Amino acid sequence: MSFNLNFGPVLYRFTPELAISLYGICLAVGIGLFNYFVEINLKKNIPEITNQQLSKIYMLAMLGSISGARLLWAINEISQGNILDFYEFIAVWQGGFSILGALLGSLILIPYLNFTKIPAKKFLATVLIYLPLAQAIGRIGCLLVGCCHGATSNGFFSVVYTHDDSLAPCFMALH
Repeated sequence: MSFNLNFGPVLYRFTPELAISLYGICLAVGIGLFNYFVEINLKKNIPEITNQQLSKIYMLAMLGSISGARLLWAINEISQGNILDFYEFIAVWQGGFSILGALLGSLILIPYLNFTKIPAKKFLATVLIYLPLAQAIGRIGCLLVGCCHGATSNGFFSVVYTHDDSLAPCFMALH
């Protein structure tokens, strides 16, 4: 039994460069739910944390995650023999992120937590439990657009992409 996916990665295109994608929607929903649950539980588990500190934590986490994700992606591209210029490196709107790089980049929070005397272990224990939720919703986006497909398969739950704009090979059963 295979599932046919007959839609492209873009839901609506404003200009040739600017569009709303299925992956982007899934990523926004995953990050939104992550932030929602984290904020509820941080207020409960670490009541001394202020809104100003929380805003700085969000900003540092976002900057560290995006920088780390992009940097590790670029290192991977260069190691595969691809040449990147500065524009390609900063063009985050064209995709190219590494989830491992995002996780490593977010570790920039630890010195800030220590500086503000927020218990880092307690903070990380409260926050990290929701990362798999955000990751899973992001991976649904990958499935929908076909960017992270597997090898050909005759298995029970294979996926066949049939839209010309799909990022996966079309008309092949994949897992």
